[in-house]
Amino acid sequence: MHSLTDTRNSTMITTENTEIGSSQMPPSLAGYSPPTSKRERDSTIAIVTSKNSDFRPEVGDIADVLSFQREFLKRTVGDRQREAYLACWGEKPGVWDTAYHEILLEIGMKGGKNFWAEGDAAYAIYFINCLRDPHAYFTKITKIPIPYTKEKTFDIINVSAADEDQARHAFFDSIKKILTLTKDPKTGDNWFERYAGLDLREEHGDFKKREVIFPVTEKGVGGIRLFSFNSGASAPEGIHMLRFYADELSRANTKARYQMANLLYDLGLANTRASFPNRVAKVIGWSYPNDTEWDLTHERYEKSLELESIYARRLKTWEFNPARTKEMFDDAYKADPIGAARIYECIKPISKDNFYQPYAFKIAE
Repeated sequence: MHSLTDTRNSTMITTENTEIGSSQMPPSLAGYSPPTSKRERDSTIAIVTSKNSDFRPEVGDIADVLSFQREFLKRTVGDRQREAYLACWGEKPGVWDTAYHEILLEIGMKGGKNFWAEGDAAYAIYFINCLRDPHAYFTKITKIPIPYTKEKTFDIINVSAADEDQARHAFFDSIKKILTLTKDPKTGDNWFERYAGLDLREEHGDFKKREVIFPVTEKGVGGIRLFSFNSGASAPEGIHMLRFYADELSRANTKARYQMANLLYDLGLANTRASFPNRVAKVIGWSYPNDTEWDLTHERYEKSLELESIYARRLKTWEFNPARTKEMFDDAYKADPIGAARIYECIKPISKDNFYQPYAFKIAE
């Protein structure tokens, strides 16, 4: 496992005020005042854009993933959530990191897995929208020999091993809410509405039941597309996956459901490798373990011990989510110590009647 430490210095985001035109991307926002305290200096981290930059000058400096959570989403992340963000994005602002292809979070129930993934998806969408020429940028970092053509899309996919409703209600609908809540830290305006031209209305705007298609500045050019698919292994065919989010992998807890979930996950791994190679695209899966031998989350965690392309963490609910403590679950441990240990601590039983875990004495405590 890799240990990541954030030792970066921070600078403020620079933007300019302007009127929004209805038929073109708006110019930049007004500049921020210089920070006056260490806390203010540490509140954002960015790179300065220029005419030679990969980024659009009108969006100002590009926030890194941690300051985006704090300044644009007004979210507080815990230390382990922070570590997982840095595993995805690295420590250099303004860089699409390629250290890992797969991110696997075996985290206890209510551990903030969806919360973390929503923030990652929002930042990925923000990053792409900041680019001057996404096709040229991703051609460069994937190192493909033939450049991406302009019709190439950047697809962000959400699936669930439970069912389509789980995928849509537990994650996809939350992503739409997060996009709605993403504010420019200077003006308070919605960032995606202002800089991506996104119509935030449901159905009559760009928000549809199972998809969000971002506007493009030129007809025929491929842009960002968000899709929520069912749990069928053939559902996401024919698209170019830049992010593949797989929710509740371990809820596929029978042989038949496990086999389908495994096929779907393998499709995500294969498509991301082919669409945006060299670990540019990412597969992100999460769940807490089940009590059967058919457990894809647990299996992928064990696989991470063999493959350095996988970043995986197995953590208790309260280790990943700073808003929870173990004491909050005392009643659950008294009623069913083995079940509670599985659900909240990710201590995996072999089966309901044959339990294995390395620290049995702790359950008795």
